[in-house]
Amino acid sequence: MTACAKIYVMLRLLLFAATILCFPACNNNSHAPVPEAPPQVGKAAATAEISSFTLASDCPDEKQEVKPEAEAPPDDDAQLAKMAYDPNRIEACEQTQLVMTITGARGSKVQLVSVSVKDKENTLGSSFTSRLPQKWDNEKYANWDELIGSEGKEKVSYKLSAPNWKESPPGGKDLIATVVVQIDSNTVTTTLPVVLMIEPFVET
Repeated sequence: MTACAKIYVMLRLLLFAATILCFPACNNNSHAPVPEAPPQVGKAAATAEISSFTLASDCPDEKQEVKPEAEAPPDDDAQLAKMAYDPNRIEACEQTQLVMTITGARGSKVQLVSVSVKDKENTLGSSFTSRLPQKWDNEKYANWDELIGSEGKEKVSYKLSAPNWKESPPGGKDLIATVVVQIDSNTVTTTLPVVLMIEPFVET
């Protein structure tokens, strides 16, 4: 065998040995698992849904002391009339009120932009102002700073002004309540059909 032939054979052997040694490493690298990217945690969707809408009066916020009833019945018409027109006697008052369920990211700021009620024909309606936001907490309503808590969901209520009808709508009228809520930078509009069951009181 010539010298050139020997060199050729040695080179082929070296190349074969290098291939054998490299194959496991190269094969493992080509099939190595690619680490998965961590899941993207998105913000909770901002939603608002009306739970109930009460059309009634605008009642005083602070509790007022009610004078006790007279122990003995009045013995004449004058005393009876005095009790009937006593300005310190307080009748039961039903508050115009909005109750909603609001969802969003923790710490989101909530603002009640507008509240209105109209009939389906858009021939009559009323707008409302809101106050005293409260949230359901431990089986009772408590004052609320209008920030969504850690659970990302709040059941809240607002006291509303009394309806300011341009005309007195008839009892049993089908109406639609529309509420616009700002949750951080998201504007959400929600509606709910409501029925005016009785004739509203109109001062004459």
